[in-house]
Amino acid sequence: MKVKPEIQKTCEHFLYPPSRDEDKDFLKMYDPSGAHKIATHYGFIPCKIPSIKKNPIIVQEFEQLNLSKSRNSNYISPIQKAVHIKSVCDCGIHKLQLPLLTHYFEKRFNRLSLDVIGTAKPIAEAILIKVAYEILKENGRKNLVLHINSVGDRDSLQRFGRELSQFYRKKLSYLHPECIDMLKQDVFSLFSCPNKSCVTLRETAPKSMNFLSENSREHFKEVLEFMEMLEMPYEIDNNLVGNRAISNHILFEIRGDELPEGGDSPLAVGMRHDSIARRVGIRKDLPSASVSISLRDKSEGSTHHISTFKKPLLYFAHLGFEAKLKSLGFIETLRQANIPFYQAFARDKISSQMAAAENLHVPFTIIMGYKEAMEGTVIVRNMATREQNVILLDKLIPYLRQIL
Repeated sequence: MKVKPEIQKTCEHFLYPPSRDEDKDFLKMYDPSGAHKIATHYGFIPCKIPSIKKNPIIVQEFEQLNLSKSRNSNYISPIQKAVHIKSVCDCGIHKLQLPLLTHYFEKRFNRLSLDVIGTAKPIAEAILIKVAYEILKENGRKNLVLHINSVGDRDSLQRFGRELSQFYRKKLSYLHPECIDMLKQDVFSLFSCPNKSCVTLRETAPKSMNFLSENSREHFKEVLEFMEMLEMPYEIDNNLVGNRAISNHILFEIRGDELPEGGDSPLAVGMRHDSIARRVGIRKDLPSASVSISLRDKSEGSTHHISTFKKPLLYFAHLGFEAKLKSLGFIETLRQANIPFYQAFARDKISSQMAAAENLHVPFTIIMGYKEAMEGTVIVRNMATREQNVILLDKLIPYLRQIL
């Protein structure tokens, strides 16, 4: 699809700002925890909080869906995500078929929201989980465990929903009157119901995993492979089902020893919600996923936390699934060393990644393919001279410090 030059320019500004230390107003945001520094390092661009008040039509559309009873609606507002996705589509970024990574801080709830828009690949959920995990660790949270589940694609959801409805209709005599009303509105809402009868019935209710299509199983499998490569502790949680009207594929929560204010709540909640775009006037689903992270204010009394970011001198390119699997751990190594970089995790073709590196005018590109992933090496390419050197991963940071 051909994109108008003015849209192309706008999109490139959002995806690849020319210099992160030249646009202070763009980076200025209230975040006493400093968590946005981690998000920005992974490629999430700061943006304004979606304005619900300015979009009454979207509010009316979503109020009819009765989403307030969803287990994770207190964390991720479907209305807010709809407004955000609509602004992205109005800008035209989605026409580039490039993933857009954004983040914004909600002062009222002390939460950081991360969004990946424009890719249906499992890397979207993987990077959201990884960044949320690192932010919570940096925020002082301990013994973090990922709870994760999959409800699959549209067909999987329909099969699961039908079976679940039949199950609960046979158990009406066990349900509280309020639960029966919830069943009529959205059977998935019973998974967040605190009534003892619902809690007991959930143990024998059908599980979404048993209704996944082949593609949905592969999607879930790849996300778990990322988690295992990152050595991240996780549990399959069959009670994570979201809301049938908006949720699809992966849902997850991150829990730890400490709970945020409000009782038995997770520290982070995330989901994929591809179908939201249709509800804001887009003709087809727009792949999108989000996570909302509860932060602990570690600098009481501060009003703003403004940081400057050096313009990246590196672009990280990968080729093949094995390299993509190892990439998130490798990226964290660069973050710990405070070495900024550009990346495009959702791209598969090395040619498009190298073209992006050329357009960004970075002096060096780090390349990881199947061979390098297996051998624990990377290729460092000088973009001016085209000279390439193979460097062991455990020798990379000293090497980069020397050439940069």
